[in-house]
Amino acid sequence: MKEIVRDLLGVIGRVINFLFPFRLPHRIYQHMGFKGTFVFKIENNKLRFINVREETANHIFYSGVFGNFEGETLRLWYEISKEVNGLVLDIGAHAGIFSLVAASANKQSSIVAFEPHPANFDRLCKNPKQIMESKNIKDVFLKFNSN
Repeated sequence: MKEIVRDLLGVIGRVINFLFPFRLPHRIYQHMGFKGTFVFKIENNKLRFINVREETANHIFYSGVFGNFEGETLRLWYEISKEVNGLVLDIGAHAGIFSLVAASANKQSSIVAFEPHPANFDRLCKNPKQIMESKNIKDVFLKFNSN
């Protein structure tokens, strides 16, 4: 029952986010998790991200990519990634948001995302698969160390 209510709140949250130009406060949207893909923009780049009812994606969906989830850090990472020529490493990549931001900032760089935790690695594999279909991002490589 609790999952059904959370799903319903997630649907309501997505509708509100689509229809209205304001951002919901964290105290409200923290209860509005959902499963599914959503699109967010960084400058002129549209990126798709998969939400599997987890906090990182929820923050990005409701507060924006430079919002409540490490917003200043992601903004700084985006600016630094613009200047990199060659290889960008995302160590402890979790769901891959820093890889996505780096790939969006610099289309000539190769991104290597490392994630040792199996559950996070599965999530990471799904998100770059989504963006690799986008024409603005050339290379996203995944590495896994099972030790």
